[in-house]
Order: sequence, then C-alpha cells, then structure tokens
Amino acid sequence: MKFEVRKAGDVTRLILNGSLSGKELSGIGDTIKREIDNSASSKIIIDLSNVSMIDSAVIGFLIIIYKTVTLRRGTIAFINPNASVKNTLHNLGLTRVFKLYESEDAAIKAI
Repeated sequence: MKFEVRKAGDVTRLILNGSLSGKELSGIGDTIKREIDNSASSKIIIDLSNVSMIDSAVIGFLIIIYKTVTLRRGTIAFINPNASVKNTLHNLGLTRVFKLYESEDAAIKAI
C-alpha cells in the first residue's frame, strides 16, 4: 500500500493506492493524524480512486479518522471511490455519514 500527501491551500489530500487492508493502516493513520495536528485547517480529502477494495479493519479505521477530524471541527471528504468501494460503504450505511464526491473540485467546493 502506497500513499501520497499533497497540500493545496488549506486542504490536505491523501491519495491512497492499492487494496486496503488492516496491515497497511499504521503508516496511513500516523500520516493522517500528523497532518490533522499540523494543519491550520483540518480540511482533509481522501482520494480513493486507486483503491481496489477495503476490508472491515479499514472501515473501522475510516470511521475513527472521520470522528477524529470532525471532533477537531474539521471536515473530511472521500473522492473517486470505485463501484466496489462505494457499494461496500453504501451497504454499511456509511454513505449517509461520509461525504463522497466524484471529483476533487466538487469536494473542495463542499468542504
């Protein structure tokens, strides 16, 4: 699992690549927490366009990250999930909680 962090203005974008499983979470979690702690504004976009699948550990992780960001009065958006990832989130009822967008521009405008 590889990931990349990009900053543009007051938005931090985390780009994830590959399939996500619980094994990869520690490095990603540390990066997100560091970005949230070091950011003047907690506007986080998680780009899922290159993520092929997610497992239950990742779902729990995304919920924790969502809660962390919102408790710090930040906003978080998820962009470009493929059909499989979107279906998983939908089946778990998380699309009612998570903000999913089809493009980075749409997410930036919304957050």
